[in-house]
Amino acid sequence: MVVQVAYFVTDLKFVTILGNDVAAGFSAAGNLWFAVLALTQILNSERPRWSRTRRREAARARESRVQPVFDDVGVHGLFVFVGLYAVASPYMHLEAADAVVAQAGIDYLMA
Repeated sequence: MVVQVAYFVTDLKFVTILGNDVAAGFSAAGNLWFAVLALTQILNSERPRWSRTRRREAARARESRVQPVFDDVGVHGLFVFVGLYAVASPYMHLEAADAVVAQAGIDYLMA
């Protein structure tokens, strides 16, 4: 997570060269970016528990031939990814001061 914060701060340093509106959009989008980062860290920390559960459920599934739908961490990652794209535009228009700042934040999140 420290590397991700360093990445964001470094990006912010170079984005400020592009202008105040772009930097404001980048900074506002950073709030959502860190929320998604925290969510993915939570999902990643649950993976060992899911692996143990998955082995038990795989043994049961062999008996009953039923496999749980939300068994894979990749499925959860896909939901986070789709959720980010669904929420990014409304969030930025709600969070940003004007349309230019909102568009800069949307461009950052969608890149």
